Amino acid sequence: MLSTHRLSSPAFLMSPPTTEECKLSRDYLKLILGHTIMSCIYGTDVAVERALRVSLCAWSAITESARPESFYELIRSMFPPLSNLSAYQGSGVPSGAIPLFLPAGTLEAPVYHASDLYLSAFYIVDVFASDHTRFIPSPLFIPYQPRSSLRCRDILEWVNPIPLWFFGEGGILGVPIKGANGIKLVHGLEDSIGEPITTLKIKFGWPNYKPDEKQIRGSTKLPLNNLSRLASLTANAVCEYMSSKTKKVKLNNSVPQRWAIGTGAGEISSADVVLLGVVFVSTRAVMPLLAVRDEFIFATDTI
Repeated sequence: MLSTHRLSSPAFLMSPPTTEECKLSRDYLKLILGHTIMSCIYGTDVAVERALRVSLCAWSAITESARPESFYELIRSMFPPLSNLSAYQGSGVPSGAIPLFLPAGTLEAPVYHASDLYLSAFYIVDVFASDHTRFIPSPLFIPYQPRSSLRCRDILEWVNPIPLWFFGEGGILGVPIKGANGIKLVHGLEDSIGEPITTLKIKFGWPNYKPDEKQIRGSTKLPLNNLSRLASLTANAVCEYMSSKTKKVKLNNSVPQRWAIGTGAGEISSADVVLLGVVFVSTRAVMPLLAVRDEFIFATDTI
């Protein structure tokens, strides 16, 4: 269920999609994913590339006899227009979630089960953003860039491309980073099968601050493969980062910065931040998906 690695590399696809199919698929996904959480945080290009890599995993897992005629047709069937999402409400699909109805074991991520007998098990590849102003944007960490583009590409081919979302048992996305230990997550108590993950780096690209990282640790008996444990320790790492005296500001002037960290009026404190999930950026590193609480008032909104 939870792994740092994808199940297969696109380099090993028996029948890889054509260049034209990939272009058509990218253009289509840009229309579908332009207003999702991944797009709000990392930009549409990143959201599209991640979704495309998830789709390549699915393509490689489907037998050739069961595949659609083209990769582009698979993309269109897997990612219907967002206007169709309302049809899944009441069937076990969380509000706003973009489900991929694929057999369990296709992807290395939590498998959700629909209550509608006509729908199969599904994964969640992204979530529609109802208010794009509350998601904390970040550049995506890219390993070994710009030092070695070849090694970077080799690593990214094996990195798990699908985000791990933290849904509460009531279907609400996200946990407050203060008090995350008491939150019950969907699939939170399940341990994945596979190599135990005992350490992970948490990478930060907070707006107007220099890149930083923290490390979280599990053990062979209590690995990070457990979703609740991962959420709790990641939330603690975000709190630690926000309270750190060593984080460095890129811009330091008298103009209020929208994402300034602090405890003053309009500044963002750990009590204001919600952890939505994580996305793998290397085989042993993740970045947190973060937003501010709905009631938060930005400093830039008061001037």
